[in-house]
This record gives sequence, structure tokens and C-alpha cells, in this order.
Amino acid sequence: MLNSCSMAKSLLMILVVLGHSCLFFGGSWLSSFSPVFVNRQLGYLAMWLNSFHIYAFVLISGYLFYYLKYEISNLKYHNFRLLIITKSKRLLVPLIVFSVLWVIPLSFALGVFNENTDVIRKFLLGSSPSQLWFLLMLFWVFILAYFLSSLWIKNIFFAILIAVFFYCVGIVGCSIVGTYFQFFPACIYLLLFFIGFKIRQEERLQILLLKIPILVYLFVDVSLFLTLSFLNQHVFYLKSFLMSLGNMLLHVWGGVGAFIVLSKMIQKVSIIRAIAKRMQKYSMSIYLLHQQIIYAVIVVANGCLCSYAHAFLNFVVSIALSIVISEILMKFRFSRFLMGEK
Repeated sequence: MLNSCSMAKSLLMILVVLGHSCLFFGGSWLSSFSPVFVNRQLGYLAMWLNSFHIYAFVLISGYLFYYLKYEISNLKYHNFRLLIITKSKRLLVPLIVFSVLWVIPLSFALGVFNENTDVIRKFLLGSSPSQLWFLLMLFWVFILAYFLSSLWIKNIFFAILIAVFFYCVGIVGCSIVGTYFQFFPACIYLLLFFIGFKIRQEERLQILLLKIPILVYLFVDVSLFLTLSFLNQHVFYLKSFLMSLGNMLLHVWGGVGAFIVLSKMIQKVSIIRAIAKRMQKYSMSIYLLHQQIIYAVIVVANGCLCSYAHAFLNFVVSIALSIVISEILMKFRFSRFLMGEK
């Protein structure tokens, strides 16, 4: 599974773009624009993808963290200063650069932001810096994991309690304080990072998860998603508690399932393996660039195409243009640095 990690992340990035390409048609993504043709099916597809793709990505990061720190003793994961420097280059530099040069200017130009307060709240305070929130959140996850991982490798039950405690802190913190600087979201996602860490540490757990058929992962995940969607709309008694518990189960099962299913598909299906290998070098750039390209396509094509054709256009154009821009930026060492690449 170790050899599948980078390829699995590239496939997850494609699913992120697919989710964002469809999300608009559910009617709740952009406050400045409403879809001319609402499509609830596309909206639910986007919500389902959102229930596992980022969670799986964080889980894989935890899986690799254990390997790098405890199996090959990578110095960057044993020295806090080096960890901060490494993750700042990889995560914070592109966060700042692409916020200033790409996300904010295009969001204003396309009418996604209407007030300067959007920039202050979403970017300077880090509450919701478009797709770049993930970079800030993951930075905090690595910091938390650095201090907690020595506890994680000991007693499994104590380790689970720590991870669940931080998950609860994240839920309460996001509800009361908000998502400022993405610290409390990081507490939530730390649970998935921990699970990835443990899957790598415990070989028996990894073997057990690999034995579960792909159809079982899909059936349970879709069933959980549909059940929670129903509860969210119709059940009000203890709704907050039920939804928090249900979402935790959905994200954990979905994150684990996505990692295992994609790893199996990469190993067994040659065309998926070829696509994953090809897309590896573009994953970061696609993530940094795709959302504003989708905004532009929405502005131009909203109402001109049926929702399915429009979603497909969002996906194809955003992937294609991201790759073209990436090819240009990758030619220069300085621009590679700004993208968080070596």
C-alpha cells in the first residue's frame, strides 16, 4: 500500500475537482450566483464525494507520517524546527502566494467576493480561504501529530481516546469559536491522520482492511450517507448529537474505504494506475488552481448548458487549464517553490 499512496492522492485530487464541478448545481455553493438549472442529483454526488475525499487524503498523510518518522527515521519528522520549515515551504508558502496572486484577485473579478470584509475574514483570519483552507488545516495537523505521535504508538485505547477527544474539541470549537486559522478543523481531521498512522503501524489491521471487498466499502458508505441525509432533513430530536456521531462514522469509514479501494484499483486496474501515475506531478497545482477556473466557467456558462453538460465542462476545463498552467510554472525553480514543489 505504501507504493500506492502518491497515486491514491492524485486520484483523490481528481475527485475533489469532480465534487467542486458538481457542487454548484445543488444550489448552496456560491452566495453570489444561483444555478439556472438546479440538479439535486449532482448536488448529492458532490456532497457524497466531499464526505470522504479530503478525509482520505489526511488519512494517507498520517500513514506516510508513521513511515517517515518511525520506519526510516526521516530527520524532518524528528526535529520540530525542520518540520516547521519543511511544512511551511510545502503548505504555507503556496497558501500565501496563491491567495494573493490567484484566489483573491479572481474571486473579486468574477464577483464571488463582494466586500473587503470577505478577504479579512476568510483569508487574513483564515476562516475560509476558498480551497486553500486545506493547506492551513494540514499544517496544524502536522504540528499536533508531532507532539502526540509518541503517545499514539503506545497504548491503543489511550491513543483512541486522545484522537476522539481532539475530534470533540474540534466540533465544539468550530461551533462556538469558528474556523479561524483552521485550528479547530485541524482537531477534527486529526482523527483521520491518527487512523492512517495506526493502519501503517498495525500490520494486522492493514491486512484485515484489505480483506474487506470493495462492494462492502461502497455499500456501507453510501448507506451511511443516505441515512444521515435523511436524518438531517427529518429528525430533530437530538439532531446535533446524532449528526456529529454519524458524520464521524461516515468520514472515518469513507476515508478508510477510499484509501483501501483506490489502493486496490491502482494495483489491479492498469488504466487507473496509468492515470494516477500521470496525474501525480499535477496534484498540487490542480488543487491550487482549479476552483477559480470553475468559477469562471460558471459565470460564462450558467444557463447555457444543461446541468450535466455544464458540470462536465467545469471538470474538463479546470483540469486542462490547471495542467497547462502547471506545465508553465514547473519550468522555473522559483515558481516551483511558490507552488510548494521541489
